[in-house]
Amino acid sequence: MHDRKEAEEKATVANNWAATEIKKHPDRFGAFCTLSMHDPRQAAGELERCVKGLGMLGALINDHQSTGPDGEWLIFYDGPEWDIFWEKVVELDVPCK
Repeated sequence: MHDRKEAEEKATVANNWAATEIKKHPDRFGAFCTLSMHDPRQAAGELERCVKGLGMLGALINDHQSTGPDGEWLIFYDGPEWDIFWEKVVELDVPCK
């Protein structure tokens, strides 16, 4: 999803839904959260909310994030601006695949 606001909203809805379903059978289910990877600070915050607040196990992310008016631009997560996100992954000590 290339629209940042829409991606962030849908990720939050999906994570909340998954957490609700897991609560029904926590002995049988767990989940990785979904993240909009448009903004490293927002992604780090949603990861923390999901792990600490919703009890999720980590995150499953794509190798890039599409963005731009038609989704034709790609964001990769290897620049220094992404350090804040990767530091959060390390701090939480969770997998991010």
